[in-house]
Amino acid sequence: QSTVSAEREIIRCIPPSAQLNVEVLNFTRLANKLFREHGGLSYNFLNKAHEKLIMWQAIKAALPFLQEYNVLTPDDYSLSEAMLSTYKELTAEGISIEQIETVATCGNNPLINSKIKDIATICSIYNSMLGEKFTDTNSELARLATLLDKVECLKGVNIYIDGFTSFTGLEHRIIKAMFRQIKTIQNRKRLFVFTMAKLPDLPAES
Repeated sequence: QSTVSAEREIIRCIPPSAQLNVEVLNFTRLANKLFREHGGLSYNFLNKAHEKLIMWQAIKAALPFLQEYNVLTPDDYSLSEAMLSTYKELTAEGISIEQIETVATCGNNPLINSKIKDIATICSIYNSMLGEKFTDTNSELARLATLLDKVECLKGVNIYIDGFTSFTGLEHRIIKAMFRQIKTIQNRKRLFVFTMAKLPDLPAES
């Protein structure tokens, strides 16, 4: 909603001749745009019901390998919801399964180490199940970051990032990749506005 509001405001502030060269995008809309242009567009997005069901199936599959979270009953979805929330937080920060597994071997508390190892096991199985048929927002953003690392997608583009309170680790990775690309661009003809919040008032032309 904030992106739509920002788009309306910036269009109001620029001449009609410039409107075709301006886009206001958030991270997910940026991913959709670049995947359309460079390949990789996905349509199989999970809804909340699918997420919970697949996480429940992942925990069930992981049960023989778990040390602490080894109890799952068909009528108790609290563990599924907790693990789903944990998975989303980890992926939003760009933390890989391998990094979680490494952390599980570094601590001095065996109980915490076992819980972290269980989380890594469950997240790994969930991620595998997800990758077979579906995608989610964080998976799309991770693919976007990889695309920006490998392909020069922003040639001839000016990027303006509007103010926002904070960014996730994955979003920071995308921003860094974006600015690595525009540093090498000398002839910039288009204006690309990347916004996550309401745009401030634009200064009057002198």
